[in-house]
Amino acid sequence: MEALTRAEVEVIALFFIAATFIGAVLTTIFALTHHIIEVFPFLYIVCIVLLVFFYQQTGLYFAIVTSFVYPALSTVYGLLYGGQPITSLSWFVVFLAVACATFFITKENRTGIQRFRTIFDHLPGGVFTFDPASGLIRDVNPAFALLLNYPEKELVDQPLSQIMPDPGMRERFVQECRAPGNREVGVRFVSRDGNPREFRVAVAVLPDTPVICSVW
Repeated sequence: MEALTRAEVEVIALFFIAATFIGAVLTTIFALTHHIIEVFPFLYIVCIVLLVFFYQQTGLYFAIVTSFVYPALSTVYGLLYGGQPITSLSWFVVFLAVACATFFITKENRTGIQRFRTIFDHLPGGVFTFDPASGLIRDVNPAFALLLNYPEKELVDQPLSQIMPDPGMRERFVQECRAPGNREVGVRFVSRDGNPREFRVAVAVLPDTPVICSVW
């Protein structure tokens, strides 16, 4: 099974966030009109966790707004039908606590990722990561993009064939990327203007991660 691109992950995440939010609102309305007060608020927690996990600080703001939805619906129901708005306010506190806890946990993890990203982007040599299973370039640093006169965004999550159109050379390179260990191979990349250029690539194959390729 091929690994998902960043864009595909974001689309899937957005779908699940929208689905859980809509499901939470619909089940809230159904539960309130049928005097059920035990289960349905937990659906909001799923939506809040997904928002904060995928969208960090922006997600935290939306999570806070989402936290108001259940208390608002419950309060309106209480005013109209004699429900229990006090219970909904206690859930509002729970939602805020979950949102803040998720934010701080993910923030610590992302701090380490950001440090790695800073180092990766400022390496003087060209580096890219490659997924041999899907044949996609997963990431590039500015130095590698400059070697081929590409903007970085035009290489990320693109097929290796974009810069290595020779099928025979590409197949040999992919085979090298599938064998564990470190090695050095010669390749011919094609720059954005169509000119072929010869490079040496140091390939580092690690388990369960994209292959790291250093280019000079």
